[in-house]
Amino acid sequence: MSEGTKMSWNEGYVSEIEYTFGFYRELSPIWIDFATLLRGLRHDYNSHNFTYCELACGQGLTTAILAACYPQAQFYATDYNPQHIVTARGLVEGAGLTNVQFYDDSFKQFLHRDLPQFDFICLHGIYSWISVDNRRAIVSFIKEKLKPGGAVYVSYNCMPGWGAAAPMQYLLRWQSKRSPGNIMQKMNSALDLVSKMIELNAPYFVQNPILKSRYERYSKQDRLYLIHEYLNEHWQALYFEQVAAEMNDAKLSFVASASILDQIDNVTIAPNLMPLYNEVTNPVEKEQMKDFLTNAQFRRDLFYRGVGKLSGGQHLQQLQQQRFTLIVNPKEVKYEHTFTAGQAKLQENIYQPIVQILQDSVLTFGELQNQLTGMTPQNLFQAIVIFTGLGYFHPVLPPEGYQERKAITDRFNRFVIEQSPHSAQLSFLASPVLGNGIQVNRVEQMFMLAMSYQKSPVDFAWQILASQNQKMIVEGKTLETPEENVAHLKKVWEEFRSSRLPLLQRLGVL
Repeated sequence: MSEGTKMSWNEGYVSEIEYTFGFYRELSPIWIDFATLLRGLRHDYNSHNFTYCELACGQGLTTAILAACYPQAQFYATDYNPQHIVTARGLVEGAGLTNVQFYDDSFKQFLHRDLPQFDFICLHGIYSWISVDNRRAIVSFIKEKLKPGGAVYVSYNCMPGWGAAAPMQYLLRWQSKRSPGNIMQKMNSALDLVSKMIELNAPYFVQNPILKSRYERYSKQDRLYLIHEYLNEHWQALYFEQVAAEMNDAKLSFVASASILDQIDNVTIAPNLMPLYNEVTNPVEKEQMKDFLTNAQFRRDLFYRGVGKLSGGQHLQQLQQQRFTLIVNPKEVKYEHTFTAGQAKLQENIYQPIVQILQDSVLTFGELQNQLTGMTPQNLFQAIVIFTGLGYFHPVLPPEGYQERKAITDRFNRFVIEQSPHSAQLSFLASPVLGNGIQVNRVEQMFMLAMSYQKSPVDFAWQILASQNQKMIVEGKTLETPEENVAHLKKVWEEFRSSRLPLLQRLGVL
């Protein structure tokens, strides 16, 4: 920047349009602690009265849900976009949350605000979207504000998985800058250019055939997400070693991936590549090698400023005391999955009994061992970890404090579902059982709202949709007549009533 030039308040980041209402389970304390425990480590913090900070919180949904789930903790969050903060404050005020504060500070401004020392500092995605100067500001914030023993969650686009596609990101931004219209029109123009280049067999796309499928995925995604993901001036995919070195400046050490499956080498690394991986012993170099062996394009990393190490006995004891439950309908559980290492058929005789037990209960690992006496502890442990990583199981908070948590999450969830007649933006509710958010779509929320009013859920939902000239879409086909829509809503309601509703009740969402 030349002398005398003043940088815009957004510092090269997209500000013309608001970000989506995303929720990310990996930012929750219970998830971070479980991912850490798997490595035989512990996060030394007061599990009730902890302090938590989210940097670049967007619309604030993740922080708000977590504040509802952990009422004894204190939450702080900032986002550079004041409109995001207006929305976030409206959400927490409407839900009556008193343990969370939102600011529209830049990272540098937030550093100088009177804030407590934090047990958790979390940032999702933003680290690879911003300038080097802002990354330094984040590291300075962490260095100044993180407690010894504190955890940092940072996720980011990474190399080498972005190697082929990084020029396409540049192309999208380049075309958007030279196109007329608003930011949405610019994004569409950029996507159109890519489409034409693929159709005309431009050499860049011919020589990188994987880009066609990536473009097809882009074309179906939410334009708001694409704009914020790809049109930022300082977008850059980072190498893990680069991020680890920057975090080291704040006295942080890499501990684990918050992506549970990434911690299981035999599902992430192909067998023929394992010898190369095992040759590396340095932890940072080992992670960098893994990224090349898996062609990683997105990382979810946990760094700590010092971390407690558990003895073998302590580790086993804490694992045995950890509680779990099933968070999906058992009919949704699949036993064949494609992992980074390849396709695998999981042994149903091992996994299915665990699913059956956890579909109606919350049990510790030790209790599961006692009930599944014919299963080895190693098989049981691997099954729980893999199914947690796949999103079928979830760690559960201790029973102490449940009623207090539920009183707050009930109030939060009520406020959210009352918005469902007007908007589909808020698609997550808070679970006092999980200490995390769970996805509940708009139609399901309208059913819940109708139940609270003692009205017919199907009639209530259809009256709202019809008044807004909206129709149901089934397998890509729009249902045109009222009769078709009502008939489909009846099927959706019956499925919700018979399977989804009991699940939400078990998870404390209702």
